[in-house]
Amino acid sequence: MSENPAGSAPQVLDYTNGSNNGTSAGGMTSGDLLAGKIGDAIDFDGSNDYIDLGDILIDGRTQISIEVWFNPTFIRTKGSPSGHNSSEGAIVHKNGASDDNLGITVATGGTAFYIDDNSNNTTIAALPSPSLNTWTHIVGTWNNSTMITYQNGVSAATLGSVNGSFVNNSNSLRFGGEHGVGGGNPHHFQGRIDEIRISSIARSADWVATVYNNESSPSTF
Repeated sequence: MSENPAGSAPQVLDYTNGSNNGTSAGGMTSGDLLAGKIGDAIDFDGSNDYIDLGDILIDGRTQISIEVWFNPTFIRTKGSPSGHNSSEGAIVHKNGASDDNLGITVATGGTAFYIDDNSNNTTIAALPSPSLNTWTHIVGTWNNSTMITYQNGVSAATLGSVNGSFVNNSNSLRFGGEHGVGGGNPHHFQGRIDEIRISSIARSADWVATVYNNESSPSTF
């Protein structure tokens, strides 16, 4: 998330060799590239900004990890976020065939990690609740058995007996918002997003704690 979102498409480049690059939408400008948690980050306006990566990464998978730093300037009001509602801000999102396929969203009630393996499954990290103008590290993992949401390096919510695989569809994976192919029910995120990492395995608690400690304070790690 360190590239100019107003540059030539695809503007947001995959740091790995996977070439899963993203294209900005919503009329993003060079002013949306701001200081981040690690180098620069991209600022989303909460209205129509998002990054589109196309139909990649998760179809048919049975494990996943999503790691992200986010710094909201506004948090939508919803007491119990579900991962797929307009009263939430979507940090990572992929629409499913009949419902949302994957999501990390934030609302006043906490941060939701959501997957659809032919059944809707959500874990919510409610305490501590996200704070405005503050960097928060969220990780969601699923190992085809247990979903875990970590907040700032610590396990905050767990859901067991989640078995299956991600529903296959042709919809895009997006950062920052925009529900569905046509953009209905958009639930855009407002604030900065940095260092999104998506892995095809479920990272361990030790991995998550190490990443958080290293990235939050590298000089003392």
